[in-house]
Amino acid sequence: MATTSPVDRGNPALLARKRANSLDGMLGHFAQMVGRWRSRNRLRTDLAYLLQTDPRLIEDIGLEPNEVRREVIKPFWRF
Repeated sequence: MATTSPVDRGNPALLARKRANSLDGMLGHFAQMVGRWRSRNRLRTDLAYLLQTDPRLIEDIGLEPNEVRREVIKPFWRF
């Protein structure tokens, strides 16, 4: 958390702006994190589908079926 100087403490508008910027930054970071989670989940869902329907396609894109099995069981928040 940022420290405030004595001058900042006397300026409520400046303090409010700093808080808003901090909140915007946190919300932006959260939105990016959720976007990454959704991308990982979609990738793993697609890989699981390919693995179930036609495992040869997995090999065609240069992956090993065992690699894909390990990947699709991971939760969305894990790399």
